[in-house]
This record gives sequence, C-alpha cells and structure tokens, in this order.
Amino acid sequence: MTPPPRRVTQRDIARMAGVSQATVSLVLNNRTDADVRIAPETRDRVLQVIAETGYAADPAARRLASGFNRIIGVFTYEPAFPSGSRDFFHPFLLGIEEYAERVGCDLLLFTSAPVVDGRRRIFHQDNRLRLADGCILLGREIDGAELLRLNRDGFPYVAVGRRDDAGGPVPYVGADYASAVHRLAERAVELGHRRLTYVGMGTSAESSHDRRSGFHAGATGADSARQITATAETADATVDDLRADGSTVAFVEDFATAVALETAARRKG
Repeated sequence: MTPPPRRVTQRDIARMAGVSQATVSLVLNNRTDADVRIAPETRDRVLQVIAETGYAADPAARRLASGFNRIIGVFTYEPAFPSGSRDFFHPFLLGIEEYAERVGCDLLLFTSAPVVDGRRRIFHQDNRLRLADGCILLGREIDGAELLRLNRDGFPYVAVGRRDDAGGPVPYVGADYASAVHRLAERAVELGHRRLTYVGMGTSAESSHDRRSGFHAGATGADSARQITATAETADATVDDLRADGSTVAFVEDFATAVALETAARRKG
C-alpha cells in the first residue's frame, strides 16, 4: 500500500520559500506590528508557497501558541431544530452564524449533552465545553446552578436574554421586553380595547416575567387586563375562553401558540 502523504509543516514552507521558520509564523499570524518588518516580496513569496502546497496550520498547535481555538460554542437548553422551537431559535442561530463567519470563527453546537429531567445539562462526565473559547447559551429557561458553576470556573459565556443573578452577574444580551410590551398594551388601549388578555406559557423565565410586567403596566387604562396560560394544543378552548370573557385583543407569548389561536379563531368564524 502507498503510505499517506506527509503533512506539510512550517519548516517545509520556510525551506521552499528560502526564509526562516519564524518568518513563516509571522506571515501566517498576519503580524504587522511596528517591530515586525517583513519585506512585501518576502511575504508574497511565503504566501505563494502556502497557496501552492495547500498548507493549513495545525489547530491544536495554534491553540497551544495563542490560547485560542477560534471556536464559539453554542448550547441550547431546548432542541434547536424541531418545529416547536424553530421559530424561537432560528433568528438567533442566523445572527450567530453570520457574525462568526465575519470574524473567522467556527461554531460548535454541543449536541452530546445529556437530557436530565427533560432538560439538557451543560456539565456532565464527558462535557467538551473547553474545546470552545467561549459559549453562547440559548433557552427560554437556563439552569441557575449551571450559571453559578460557569461563573465560579471563570469560563467565558454570554446568555441570550436577561438572567437573574447566579452568584454574580450573568453576562447577557437581550431585548427590552418590558418596554416593548408596555407600549403595545398602551397602544391597544389607545385604539379602544377595554378587555385585554395576556396568553402566557406558564413559565418562570425572566423574559416571560418582563413581558408580563410590561403588559400590566401598559394596560392600566383598560377595564380588564387578565392573564391566562395556554399552548398550541389548547387553542380551541382558549379561543372559547377569550370570547366568553369579551376580550378583544390577546397578547400571545409563544409564536406557535399564536399561530394555533389564529387558525382556531378563523375555523370558528
């Protein structure tokens, strides 16, 4: 059998370009510091040899040298791809992918995490968190104990959506749901609606709390501003409940539930 071709190394590149291995390393790392002077023709010669040989740096070696893998981890507490969650995760995943591409990073979706009591868990016997330089956490509800451990271990992460304290500040990026829903409820009252209903999911997530507080703050001018819990599976009964109450506008927290309610309302005329 023919042995597999030997991997091209930086030493090979240096020999073929007629430069030192240190020069190859500087070119590969795109060093342009004031104290690093490489003649343009030398840089071009090194780049040409790299292109001709198809050389790619060993990612493990680069991590040892720089301390970074250029890998961003993405952890979802709910499955990222089934239809029930797709509408929630899809725009976030698109944005993460676009930015990672722009800054030259790869994404690592942690799909090996075990499901315990119906929820994925970051920390387990074979967790691969340290393969990534940092992690983005997605989920309607995120486990406080795991946030506490991430803080304690000093692992870089950011949560999508506001999170309560977990033994220290939780870094997050999120929408101002309270202000947005507050304004929507105010607008409904301005348009003449007097019986408003907030259709929630019955969760304790911070984002849900913010939406509910915004709803009640913005609906102070209404005769009735109540809150109920519903799912897509209970859409028919929920429409009947809204009609019996005399509600003329519903604020629906979950997208899939909103679609099901509209379908049920049309079916009922």
